[in-house]
Amino acid sequence: MIRNRFSSLIYSLLIAFGGWGGVSAAPIEADRVVVLGSGLTELFFYLGHGDHVVGRTRYATYPEEARMVRDVGGMIDPDFETILGIDPDLILINHLAAVDENLDRLRSLDIPVRIAPMEDLDDLFSATLLIGQIAGELEAAMALVDAWKELVAEARADGNSVSKSILLTYDAEDLYAAGEGSFPGDLIETVGLRNVAAASTSAWPQLSKEAVLADIPDVVVIASSTAGTLRRNQQTLAAIEAGSHPFWKLVFEIRRPRFVLADPGLFVVNGPRTIDALAMLQDLSKPHQ
Repeated sequence: MIRNRFSSLIYSLLIAFGGWGGVSAAPIEADRVVVLGSGLTELFFYLGHGDHVVGRTRYATYPEEARMVRDVGGMIDPDFETILGIDPDLILINHLAAVDENLDRLRSLDIPVRIAPMEDLDDLFSATLLIGQIAGELEAAMALVDAWKELVAEARADGNSVSKSILLTYDAEDLYAAGEGSFPGDLIETVGLRNVAAASTSAWPQLSKEAVLADIPDVVVIASSTAGTLRRNQQTLAAIEAGSHPFWKLVFEIRRPRFVLADPGLFVVNGPRTIDALAMLQDLSKPHQ
């Protein structure tokens, strides 16, 4: 625990005194925050600081309370006039929104800007500490990060004896998958599962049917980003389980994987639910599953 607290202290120092792309990263607390990033918005609410969020992006609608917050446009194409009209005292943005054009416009608003990468588990921990700092509750955030790190360490230790393979796909029809370098790929690696999409050069590849037939996984997790894609995936899974899906019927002649339909958003946004996703993968990695 002492080592974990020291590690969290290092993180807090980094977020307090580090910087990114010329954007100041001096220690800051804020009551009114515009958040450009779904995972960051979700973190505010998860930590009990949703009342600090006065602006969010159009797809940052989880949890339900986030829908009540003012929509300021997209993460890549925010409405700068709306942001200015909200009169925030801080703008917190996902690194994907930190393109030069956006940064120049945001700086011109004369409002402090902080950038939070959200690519992997370490970024999740750092963002949690940053939000704790912004809300004036850094100690509580540090305690949560310590607890999360213990769960990750346990999952990593258990993963040393795992021999199962997995395909995490966002479309069981067209085989879009999470590869190496994606945050779900990071989770897969953490629990010791072998990712059959890891051989791709893309973090989010579309696999060929030939590639899947050549390396049939033990488990197929079907993730969905929206209610619409969930319905489509449910229909595809029903056909698969009925043995009427042409491609997967061919796969079953060789080997029958286990199919699992994940809750919507679970493997889509890196945020507090990432820990739930890790627990799900850890459970699927066990021999009896």
